[in-house]
Amino acid sequence: MSRHSDHDRDEMTRRRFVERVARDGAILTGLGTGLTPEMLLLAAENSGPITCGPPKKAKPHRRKAGESFPPLPLPVTPLRRTERKRPPAPPALVAKMALGKTRFRTVDGKRVAYRDWMTDPGDIDSLLRWLNQKLGIRYRPVEGDFAHFSFDPREIPAILLTGHEAMRLPESLRQPLARYVLDGGTIIGDACCGWKDFNDSFHEQIGSLLPGKPLQPLEPDDPLFGAYYQLNDFTYQRSDGTRYAERPCTEGIYVGCRLAVIHSPADLTCGWDGHVHPRGLRVVPDQARQIGANYITYLLGSFQLGRF
Repeated sequence: MSRHSDHDRDEMTRRRFVERVARDGAILTGLGTGLTPEMLLLAAENSGPITCGPPKKAKPHRRKAGESFPPLPLPVTPLRRTERKRPPAPPALVAKMALGKTRFRTVDGKRVAYRDWMTDPGDIDSLLRWLNQKLGIRYRPVEGDFAHFSFDPREIPAILLTGHEAMRLPESLRQPLARYVLDGGTIIGDACCGWKDFNDSFHEQIGSLLPGKPLQPLEPDDPLFGAYYQLNDFTYQRSDGTRYAERPCTEGIYVGCRLAVIHSPADLTCGWDGHVHPRGLRVVPDQARQIGANYITYLLGSFQLGRF
């Protein structure tokens, strides 16, 4: 009995040692990223591929009633017909960029392909739908691919980079992407589900675009937090469903007096789409949409300044 107890104590000691190494490593790695020690402890467990989020809402079909005439012979009786009417597309504001390798999963017995950037397909679409209705504006998101991207902010003022897995930008993209930011474009980053892999890689990849300008935690009085909603502490939700209040973890890079890169290490995109998951670390949906509204209003208000 004593021998088994000693063995159990040894196992517990080894387990605590491993947990402590992981914890301390996460904290040391995360210093200066804007994450609190509690966030870093949670983030240390948040790694590996994951999927979340329902498909985007289908666009409504619009048909216009009318009359048509069949071909000869005459005389004819008018026949009713309908035709689809496509309203003019609103201006594109944000491009959600394709990231990650193609993977496969089984959905309803069918093998389907997906990439990490589309694991939450309705995020920016849901945010802009909600904000368009709330503010009476009219903007739309688009899906983008760096291979066919113009890097011209006049066409697409902002890009969204989000996912769970570590992202890698080819060396050939670094100069055009840096030029895009300096020309007035905005990069929005979000670690979906607060995933550590994406967060770490975003710091590494985007933080190196502008030498001497690393991502820094934004101060509580930053204009972003009052662009539309006045925001103070965020309410965060842990993987077990419990919540706590803490200062915003939002990070950014300033170019001149304009915030040109905005990143959240805690999940916002699931909140934009109105759902949560029993994993990771996230800002609760109401506040996620509020800071999302601030992103968009800040972007609209500072775009001309960025171009200047």
